[in-house]
Amino acid sequence: MKNDISRYSTSGGRPAMAFENRNDYEELRREGGKWVLDDRADAGAGGKGGVPAVQKAIAIVSLINARGPELSLATIAEETGITRSHCHSILKTLVDFRWLGFDAERKTYRLDTGILRDLSTMVCQVTPMSLIRPVIDDLPVRTGVSCIVSTPQADGSFVVTAKASNPAEVEISYPIGHRFPADAPAQMKARLLAFDGERLAHEIELTRHATGASPEWAAQTAEAMAATRKLGYARSIGEFTEGLTAFALPVLDDRGEVTFILDCMGLNLAMLRKEAEIVRAMRAAIDEIHHLLGVRRQATPPEDVARLRA
Repeated sequence: MKNDISRYSTSGGRPAMAFENRNDYEELRREGGKWVLDDRADAGAGGKGGVPAVQKAIAIVSLINARGPELSLATIAEETGITRSHCHSILKTLVDFRWLGFDAERKTYRLDTGILRDLSTMVCQVTPMSLIRPVIDDLPVRTGVSCIVSTPQADGSFVVTAKASNPAEVEISYPIGHRFPADAPAQMKARLLAFDGERLAHEIELTRHATGASPEWAAQTAEAMAATRKLGYARSIGEFTEGLTAFALPVLDDRGEVTFILDCMGLNLAMLRKEAEIVRAMRAAIDEIHHLLGVRRQATPPEDVARLRA
């Protein structure tokens, strides 16, 4: 894609007030006096085709997590819109499985340790985030743009595990846990940047099957990755969300496998005008993250990915 900054502005060099949505995962819109990047209302697992009882149980757990530490049956039923009798049945089930605890004297419900037991694998994955969170929070200060950290999943998708906004540029409004598809351009190219040769071809083919893309898409992606490797970082200009530019790099472990994707994003003009500055700050942040996570061989592409994989 051509680096034509002028095509991303209207008269007077100011961005348009609204952008056409090219995906079902996020939208960029003007809200009050600022730009907001939010998840689409129709995205995610809570849409059509869900199981009502499961949706209600999730709604109850989410409410207590957000409003807790303890809530009564009456409050939960009122806030979720679930009838008291049905709400009581769901609460009793959650208590039986120790996802919730019940205080018989106060007649209130709280989150309990069973939920940690049943989500122990995820908890172990999220724990490193507490170590690197200060680095993520500092990035908007150093770059003037917003950023997210996402974790690659077994199905090829990417789940947001941390975010830090610069509200003066773009405020990231979608929640932790927001999921991007396997072919989200910035994240996908950043993940593939960690691989080369046969492994790269294999990962592209896995992504193709996960997304139902054509063989032609795989060939185009291989060409794009050659350009990305030469550039040294993933670069996406309006590919996923109109009006939004993203730069992304992988965070690797000692084996050279991708642990996280660091993604800085903002309005096209702002990102392209200070691209080099942003990427330098991202590389410094990833070096610091590697140090905090105990990665012995620290490098970020293209300096020497092979050294991390040795």
